[in-house]
Amino acid sequence: RDHHSKYGITLKEALRLWIRKFEASKTKDTVAKIKKAVDAFLRHSKNYDILLTDITKKQVHDYIEALQVKYAKTTVQGQVSRMRSIWTYCESIGEVTTTSPFDGHIYTGGTEVNKKQPFTIEEIRWIKENVATNEPNKRLLVKLGVFTGCRISELCNLQVQHIITEGDITALYIATGKTDAAERVIPLTNELGERVRALIEDKQGNELLLGFNNSSEMSRWFSRIKTENISTDSTKCFHSFRVMFSTAMQQSGVDELKAAAILGHKRGNTMTYGYYSRGYELQQLKEAYDRCVERIIW
Repeated sequence: RDHHSKYGITLKEALRLWIRKFEASKTKDTVAKIKKAVDAFLRHSKNYDILLTDITKKQVHDYIEALQVKYAKTTVQGQVSRMRSIWTYCESIGEVTTTSPFDGHIYTGGTEVNKKQPFTIEEIRWIKENVATNEPNKRLLVKLGVFTGCRISELCNLQVQHIITEGDITALYIATGKTDAAERVIPLTNELGERVRALIEDKQGNELLLGFNNSSEMSRWFSRIKTENISTDSTKCFHSFRVMFSTAMQQSGVDELKAAAILGHKRGNTMTYGYYSRGYELQQLKEAYDRCVERIIW
């Protein structure tokens, strides 16, 4: 018998509705994380499925407590936030009317547990000399990580139509990402710009730039190389390039608002910049970017 029609909507049914609504506008990585969040919650609660209205605040509290033993606070908050987004959508279409059990929780534990650390000069040199030297697209993935600070999921989701050319400037348009502020335009070095332009010559607009449709798989690929050859430290990973790029921005004296615009951090909190401004021109971003990349070791 159909659970949905007689007893209300289940979590798995709610997930399917959410995917049907948002799959086209969200990245594959985001959709995959939503699915994993549901699977993890159901495993913890020892259920194959559960009615949304049967999920209690106590269940969610216990789930949070279990997660906080293993993960940093921000990771736990992310897991619960994904579950909340499903509930919120179902509430918006009238499938649930009760108070969300995912709201109002207190999170403990540090945010520093998994804070990513930069690679050392020696480690970066090893990466430059040894990683994907005979695999051009993987090599480009790493180099773009180093010289843009992009998350690996953002790079893997890049399509040909996301490449911007303006005169001799080539830039990446990040359409969607981890946060609302992730949408941004990032200039490239002239060398990387030429490489990217050459790569898109024979491709269609909706084709993936690098050809990798699974960022989790690419993240594991890089992590295996790192663990086997560089460091077993879990705070060093592909995301370390983002930390290093952000540091280079700061050390080169780039205006914080421009740095935030390039990195995809929250920016423009004032009404003047936050609401009315259309943002920086590409040439302005390129000038700030060029100052930054002079400090990047590669």
